This record gives sequence, structure tokens and C-alpha cells, in this order.
Amino acid sequence: MDKSQLTAIDYGAIDAVGPSGTQSAALGVDSPSTGSGEPAAAATGKGACDRRRRFSDFSGFVLVGVFIVLIFAPLIKMMTSERILFSSAEKRRLAEPPEIKLDWKNAKKFIPEYEAYYNDHFGYRERYIRSYNRILHKYFNKSPVPDVLYGKEGWLFLTTNKVIEDYMGFNPFTPDELKVIEEYARSKQKWLAARGIQYLFIVVPGKQTVYPEYLPDYIYSRRGQTRLDQLTLHLQLQADLNFLDLRPALLTAKNRDRIYHLTDSHWNLRGAQAGYQEIMAKLQQMFPRRDLAARNYHESGTRLEKGGDLAVMIKKEETMREVAPILDMASNCSKLNELIIGAWDTSGMLEKAFYTECPAGQLTAIIFRDSFTSLLVPFLAEHFKKAVFLWKYYDQEIMEELLTIFKPDIVIEEMGERRLFRDATGKAGLD
Repeated sequence: MDKSQLTAIDYGAIDAVGPSGTQSAALGVDSPSTGSGEPAAAATGKGACDRRRRFSDFSGFVLVGVFIVLIFAPLIKMMTSERILFSSAEKRRLAEPPEIKLDWKNAKKFIPEYEAYYNDHFGYRERYIRSYNRILHKYFNKSPVPDVLYGKEGWLFLTTNKVIEDYMGFNPFTPDELKVIEEYARSKQKWLAARGIQYLFIVVPGKQTVYPEYLPDYIYSRRGQTRLDQLTLHLQLQADLNFLDLRPALLTAKNRDRIYHLTDSHWNLRGAQAGYQEIMAKLQQMFPRRDLAARNYHESGTRLEKGGDLAVMIKKEETMREVAPILDMASNCSKLNELIIGAWDTSGMLEKAFYTECPAGQLTAIIFRDSFTSLLVPFLAEHFKKAVFLWKYYDQEIMEELLTIFKPDIVIEEMGERRLFRDATGKAGLD
């Protein structure tokens, strides 16, 4: 029969033939049917397709929503949170928001300045960095920042100021540099002596010097002559210079107990006490008519603390805990007072200038210092009627101003070993 002669009913019968050649109820074959007259299989397939389409649309909306949240959440967090001015982990001031000025010169600077500001302050920055650091340490055993080195048995080491290269003897002083340091120390000592004031120069050894055995083997096995080795040998030949090498005392104390922090670049209270006792022994030699005998404080226990400055730098101070000693120092007589110095702007300092007073003290001192002195303060302050503590290299202008306020018996200049990589004439350094 020609297809053009088929009736509407005949077309319906042909259309009802399934893909497998079976016929539906339109041809008189019994078949389950939906209430609307459609075959059940077709209705089921259409329903499943609709559900898949709706689920796909919903998933797409969710994905887009999550993406938008991830994009804008840091910005919203940044706009609604209090701005942090200083990063303790990175030891630096964070970028300030740029000024908006309607001129071409400032317009060109605005984008890079705002980018620096955004990079320092975007929301959840600390959380993202901590997560990244955990992954890097757990799966790759790598330090996330170049300034921190993973050592053995949980020890962390600082790598700034080329201290690791120095440990291996790669950056020695030249003879001229040693001479400059010697002459600068002698000039300070001579100027003070003319005014009846003693001078003492102290270098505190770094963690890598006292505990080299916990450095990675590829570093530990390559020890060379360090700058502190050179400086000590050179200055000890200058009989007229008052210089104190703390290494022998600290290496002896190390045999009794751990004297440096695992997760910090500094000594702990045990190490500070060993350094204090050696300093007081030296001062007793310099002032034989005074009673400057060091006290021996007993350890009353330990406490669990957050990780130190190196753990903070890699954002792991909460997980890398520190067991710190507790010393019984309840008999302190010294009182702390703030000090403002006209010749020195201390607004950007981690610790402002201050002085201590102890009526039973024997001497008056001015102490130029770095972060190692922080734990020395409660020990030393008990021996001085007044002791001025300045977190700074020796400064002649400041010195002259202080002489009008205090009448010191001695000026002490303390610096950590890592500061020997700064300008020998005493410019700003990392503490």
C-alpha cells in the first residue's frame, strides 16, 4: 500500500511500533500503560531524564555558588576584619593601604601598592598559609620558608644572615674587617674610659654553634671556621679589650640539660642563666671591690608552651609545642620603667627602651642589646641600681644623651652571633 493512502489511525499504529519491533496497545497488543495513555517504559525514561536534568541544573548552581563564595570570601573577610599592622611570623610590618590621589604619577603607583596591600591582608591569609605549610612538611619534609631549616629530632634552625654558610666556613671575615671591628671596639672603650666608664663586648653563640649535631648530616659534616671563631681568636689577642666569649660556659651547661629551644632561635632560661653567670663572673673581675656574685636559681618545673619564633615563621606554633623550664625567681627586687630617648625613634621597635631599678644593686649600666638579652633582663637587673636596656647597636648620639640622665659605671654591648654578618661599624640588624 502506498504510504500516502494511510489513514491517521494507520500512522498511529506505525508510530507505536517500538525499536525492537514489538507493538504497543495501539495494535491490539496488551501492554502496561500510564494513566495518560503513554507506555510505562517511555514515561519512566522521560521522568528519569527530567530528574537528571533537574539534578544537573542544581549541581551547576551549587558549583557556581561555591566558586563565587571562594572568590569573594577573602575580600569580605578582609573588609570586615581589623587590620593587622605587624607580622610576627615574617618579622616585618605589613603593607599599608595606598593613598588615592587624582594625578597620573600616583595613579601609576596605585595598582602595585594595592596589590602589595591585598597580598598582605587578604582574608584567611594565615589559614591558607598554615594549610600549605602542613602539606609541604607532611608530604615533602620541606620547610615552607627559606629562613627556617628542619633539623633532626624536631629541632628547627634559622638560616638568615648566612648563618649556615658561616657554619661551613664559606663567609670568613677578611683581615681588614677584623681590624675594623677591633678598632671600633677600642674607640668605644677608650671614649668611655675617659669618662670613668667601663665597656664590655659580648657575643652570644647561635643555636647552630651550640647544637650542631642536630643539623642535617649534609651540613653537620661540613663544619668550617666561623666568623665567631675568627673574631674570638682575634680579640682575645688584644689584651686591652674587654671581650667575653660565652661558648665555653654554654657548652658546659649543655651537658647538664637542653639550654636552647627546639622551635626557637634563642636560648631558654637554662641557657640564659648560664650566660648570666659567666657575665657576672666577668664583671666581678672588672669591679673586684663590688659584690657581683651571680645567683643560682633553681628549676621548679617545666611548662608546655606554644612553639617559638621559628615555629611561628612556618605557622606551626600550635602544633610544634615547646617544653620550657621554670626557674624560682620570686625574690626579684627590680622594677621596670619606660624610657623615652629623644635621639632615637622607637615607634617601630618590638620592644621599647626601658630601665630597671633595684635599690640593693651595686652598679649602674647601659646595655645595648638584641633579642638574646630578653631572658637575661630578670637575672641582670638584680645586680644594678639602674640598668638601661636598649634594643639597638651601640649609638654614640644616644650614648651622649643618656650620660646626661644616668651616670653609668659600665656600658655592655651584647649581640647574637648572627649579627656578625651586619656592617662591622654597627648598623641595623636582624634580632
